Amino acid sequence: MLEKYGAKPIGSQTLEVLSLTEVPTNQLLHVLYVDKSRKADLPKILKDYKDKNTLIVTSWEGGISQGGQINFKMDNGFLRYQMDRTAMENKKITPGIKIIQWAVQ
Repeated sequence: MLEKYGAKPIGSQTLEVLSLTEVPTNQLLHVLYVDKSRKADLPKILKDYKDKNTLIVTSWEGGISQGGQINFKMDNGFLRYQMDRTAMENKKITPGIKIIQWAVQ
């Protein structure tokens, strides 16, 4: 992932991808991906990032109901994602129209 997306421009900003063993609470993160292997850490991460406009992305069954705003899931052999727009709006995160259109339930 670092090789594919690291330092890639998104609009006028450069995408910086970090692989972290500990989630920093004092660093601005726009998107935080929580892998299934770190599922048990999600409640603490949600608490630490409660007042930050950080998009929390998960990748396991039930990730949305546990607090993720976007959750990747397999659907008929294809990788899809679902999103919780209300949770995103509560954190002042505005998804693009394509992101909204492509989301599944």
